[in-house]
Amino acid sequence: MKPESELIKKTTGGDFEITAFIEGDPTGTGSAPLAAQILLAQVKGIAALHSTLRVIREVKEGEGPPPGGYYHTLDWGRVFLPTNGSSIYIDCDHLELAMAEVWGARQHYAAMRAMFLIVRDAMDRVNAALPPGQRLRVLLNNVDAHGNCFGTHLNFSCSTGAFHNIVRHEHGRHIQFLASWNATSMLLGQGRAGSEDGKVSYQFSQRADFIDHLLSENTQFPPGRPLVNARNEAHTGINSGMARLHDIVHDNNLCQTGAVLKVGLMEIVLCMIE
Repeated sequence: MKPESELIKKTTGGDFEITAFIEGDPTGTGSAPLAAQILLAQVKGIAALHSTLRVIREVKEGEGPPPGGYYHTLDWGRVFLPTNGSSIYIDCDHLELAMAEVWGARQHYAAMRAMFLIVRDAMDRVNAALPPGQRLRVLLNNVDAHGNCFGTHLNFSCSTGAFHNIVRHEHGRHIQFLASWNATSMLLGQGRAGSEDGKVSYQFSQRADFIDHLLSENTQFPPGRPLVNARNEAHTGINSGMARLHDIVHDNNLCQTGAVLKVGLMEIVLCMIE
């Protein structure tokens, strides 16, 4: 049933990209893909389709996933968390934390912190089993000085009218959205000395070098990675009057005030557009 008003109560979810490496790795590479796999194997949850632990063990032994097994480089080994409805999986060889939708910015921060603590507990279990001289390190970073970018994806419920106004460039709403992001990035970006191309000495946002479009359906690979995913991927059905705005531009941020403002300010902007 379509809502009577364009103003939609905001639910917000998030995806948080985590990098991991093995300190003291005999190969000297840190083996980020293996680090992500053994970290995921220690996450307590319900594996999708078949046992994540079995698949991880076979990959470690060099055998690869079993024939006919569930494997995709962009979504592999997903584990669902029965305590909060979220999930954790491997995306392009890094760990991705897919947080379930919640109401409001404060709940979002609490759920985000819970996801980080789940990963920290898994890290502790991995380190207890690693050989002497090796240690799993887990970082919530944004860039790694090797051309790779990590960050935060935020999902907001909004009216279909507001979504179309943003992605179709109607009524100047995309300019309002872009202006709001420019303002919040100066307040809430992690900051970076230098840049990917070496042309500037300081940036407000670490992730900015990797975002070069306002809107696109290409959310994973540069060039062309956008501020906003242009795909209409509503989780409520096409006739609900609601849409899901997938905003992929934000820096990872552990600061409580920054994390709450990052979500709360975007909710206000979307309400104003509605």
